[in-house]
Amino acid sequence: MNTITDDLHTTNRVDNIIRSCSQSVYALRVLKAHGLPSAGLHSVAWATTIARLLYASSAWWGLTIESDRARIDRFYKRLKRFDYIPDNVPSITELVGQGDDRLFGQLSLTHYMSSGRYSHRTTNGHMNSDLTSPS
Repeated sequence: MNTITDDLHTTNRVDNIIRSCSQSVYALRVLKAHGLPSAGLHSVAWATTIARLLYASSAWWGLTIESDRARIDRFYKRLKRFDYIPDNVPSITELVGQGDDRLFGQLSLTHYMSSGRYSHRTTNGHMNSDLTSPS
């Protein structure tokens, strides 16, 4: 169950994420054993394991305790060590931060656009700030 404990730790969530990602590592190992090149492994790992690791991280990452973040980091480094992801990718903390930046950047842009401060030129050259019915 993915719940937050009374002291706002997300240890159960981290346990489930690591367990789920570990299962996909087995599939990566099988693909590697069958000769899938590194570039293919990287793509599969990114689409499955890393996507699962980062899913909704903006919601729970800030609630994790240091020991849980360390467990996630160790798992992520293991993926690098076995060449499932390239060595030059950002750290897991950086990836979470990039996801936060994208999410909150989109929220800010949406707020800006819906606040009426956004305007665009209509086909006749007039400025229009009404987003619902451009002329």
